[in-house]
Amino acid sequence: MKVNFNLIAPIYDLLSSLVYGKELIRAQVEFLNKIPKKSKVLVIGGGTGKFLESLDKLGRAMDLVYLEASSSMLKRAKSRAPFENLSIDFQLGTQEDIKGDFDVIITFFFLDLFTEASLKVISTSLYKHLKKEGIWLFADFCKTETFWQQWLVKIMYTFFRVVSGIEASHLLNLPQHLSNLPLAQLQQKHFFHGMVASYVFRKS
Repeated sequence: MKVNFNLIAPIYDLLSSLVYGKELIRAQVEFLNKIPKKSKVLVIGGGTGKFLESLDKLGRAMDLVYLEASSSMLKRAKSRAPFENLSIDFQLGTQEDIKGDFDVIITFFFLDLFTEASLKVISTSLYKHLKKEGIWLFADFCKTETFWQQWLVKIMYTFFRVVSGIEASHLLNLPQHLSNLPLAQLQQKHFFHGMVASYVFRKS
């Protein structure tokens, strides 16, 4: 089954809020203020784009490429326009469709969809499109030793493998993987009892 979030898109935000409250969106918006004005930004796998309003409210002019593989998710992200400060090119596609280099890359709850082999390919590709001294904003789930969190992650992966056909079956140590690239971790903050975290990385 090919990965496709079209089926879940209409209820994705509702489902997220029922399980995690506002914690996932809090993780997404935590470090948006680190993006300089006039940045060229790549958002990949941004889903319904719920964080875009918060980014627009920063009052900083930016050019975004919003790359999303689900046409239904992309439609919902587009519906949030127009914005006062953001110029957004909404594109249907995957990392294979990326063109050009960017000052900022944003991956929110995207890298957790992939196996280790695919993650290496995707993250390396994204890294190549990040300009020197560019920043990578990353928010996702964390591996923990807490039983109920491990149980919740297992249910989550089972659900999305059945409904959306994601290839991953378990959560990898995503921050460690990014740290293995020539990226320096500048900041981090945890949410939802340590199960979710937001990070800022910089390319040297």
